[in-house]
Amino acid sequence: MDTQKDNSKGQISMSFNNVRDIFVLERIEKLTSALYRITDFVSDDEALKWELRKRSSELLSRVFLEYKTHKDQESVLNEILYLTDTVISLCKVACFSENFSSMNFSLLRDEYGSLRAYLEMEKQAIVPRPLEVIKGLLAETTKPSLSLIDDPGR
Repeated sequence: MDTQKDNSKGQISMSFNNVRDIFVLERIEKLTSALYRITDFVSDDEALKWELRKRSSELLSRVFLEYKTHKDQESVLNEILYLTDTVISLCKVACFSENFSSMNFSLLRDEYGSLRAYLEMEKQAIVPRPLEVIKGLLAETTKPSLSLIDDPGR
């Protein structure tokens, strides 16, 4: 990921490696913004409000950090999946709380769940499945030579 100064706007723009990276980043940005807007209606005394904001912000900042450090894709996706699961879990708790709009948090939970499903598909695409690894190893094993089988003196 490269950082470039956009002189026309005076802002820093990030360039990610591929379309998937950009899609994930934009999706998390939108979800974090929506979570902040929805929690604006919740009392400042409600601890869950601050925990939701903290975790969604952590998810967003972690995406930047993880992509910037160029860790392997599986590690990046595992970290993002873990944080996404945390936000989903907190949204589930909020759905059952009287201080939160269950409809709004159900939508957030579903959208984070959709993001999680997409990330899980991406992970499956990059992580070899055990059966495929075994088939690959079997294909690479040496087969007995026909000369050894046909030679009766051996």
